Amino acid sequence: MGSSDTELKPSLDLSYKLTPSINGLLTINTDFAATEVDGRQLDLQRFSLFFPEKRSFFLTDFDIFQFGGVAGGGGFRNRTTGMRSGTNGLAFFSRRIGLSGSREPVDIIAGAKVSGRIGDYDFGTLYIRQDEFEDVAASDLLVGRVSRGILEESSVGAIFTYGDPVSDLDSNLAGVDFLYRNTRLGTNRSMLGNFWLQKSSNEGIDGDDLAWSATVGFPSQTGFEAGAQIQEVQANFDPALGFASRTGVRLYGGELGYRTVLKGDSFVREISHGMELARWEFLDTGQVQSQEIMTDIISIRSRAGDFARIAYRFQKEGLLPGEQPLDDIGIIIPAGEYSFERYGGFIRTAGFRKWTVRIRFEDGGWFNGDRFNISPEIGWTPNEHFNVTFRLDYNKFDFPGVSAITRQITLENEVSFDAKWSLVTLAQYDNISDDIGINARLRYNLSAGQDVWFVINHNMVRDRLIEDRFRSTQSVAAVKIRYTFRY
Repeated sequence: MGSSDTELKPSLDLSYKLTPSINGLLTINTDFAATEVDGRQLDLQRFSLFFPEKRSFFLTDFDIFQFGGVAGGGGFRNRTTGMRSGTNGLAFFSRRIGLSGSREPVDIIAGAKVSGRIGDYDFGTLYIRQDEFEDVAASDLLVGRVSRGILEESSVGAIFTYGDPVSDLDSNLAGVDFLYRNTRLGTNRSMLGNFWLQKSSNEGIDGDDLAWSATVGFPSQTGFEAGAQIQEVQANFDPALGFASRTGVRLYGGELGYRTVLKGDSFVREISHGMELARWEFLDTGQVQSQEIMTDIISIRSRAGDFARIAYRFQKEGLLPGEQPLDDIGIIIPAGEYSFERYGGFIRTAGFRKWTVRIRFEDGGWFNGDRFNISPEIGWTPNEHFNVTFRLDYNKFDFPGVSAITRQITLENEVSFDAKWSLVTLAQYDNISDDIGINARLRYNLSAGQDVWFVINHNMVRDRLIEDRFRSTQSVAAVKIRYTFRY
């Protein structure tokens, strides 16, 4: 028989403008019940999954804490041309806070943030007191970031972090960065570059704890664009409040592309072609960890914003003993070096349409087997009050003597009944966990800064032994009230 429990959790969030350009935030007994849940990701790759930050307390002045031009979100929208390292080497990653190593929520007792600008300086300081959990004692976590504008468009800065949110061991990190920007090279041309150096210091670890990166890019609105990067992350580099999915490696990366803008065509606005390279080598042996050469055969963008791409990818993977990216679906891959080719494409309609479609597909080799992937997404927005989106991620793996299929289904619905009432519902399922997760957030807005949320999280798991039905495993209902005092 199931059990139930009720909890009252008062919390306080205080925001205050210390000056017109400096923000102060205070949180006590922090509650994130109204925060959008993470999109589900299947762990079918060699390296750590990255979940972008969605909590409003940490998103405030988020850009001030960004370091070294490393992408801090899920994509590469603002990355320097030529940067191929992704999120590897992220000095500060706020998702480390308030989550255990197994991604279970951990209470935040209190937190404070002061950030803003004084003259030519941008600065941010963050303090968090995280509660104890499992066998980890309550911990103090601290982040400090400062940067100064130099030259005409560039900046130089530093970052410091202290504390480890998932252990009782002492940990800190220090880093410096230089971001260069020059938009005066001529029509539609500019030069961007960044350099950063970090050192982590963790209890019981001595040496091989540096990471550095240098990137230069020449983006262009038309014609050729190019960029290159080299990054090194030593084996013992471990940013406890950051993110490093690959260590003990050196990256050589770059890209070259050509873009044509058509002026007289009534439908096509832009055509582009390009090539991207990323090669990761182990520092101790010089052997390849991963290599990817991606050729953008052709990309077409319409004047309305529709987009299509056809691409070819050549990959090489050096799989070490013990690495098994597909063991969750029963596929064991022998250690060794594998080379394979993949072909694919991407289609996306413009976002202003009532019906929107996104389809990503890819087929070809995968280590010593084959993998076919297709990810369609269909959205319907008939008016400003209603939106529904359906997404499917389908994979078929064919390996010697074994095959497997994965399905991940997402259904998201947003309803605005009127100016005060709105409902957001997210349902997710995958056939690996055989779990359905439903998150529903009903919001009532009394007035600006005054809201009430009714939140329900419900999980069901498929029981294949008992009539192959879904049975409830957990239901959580929460009510959150926010009242903003202005003075």
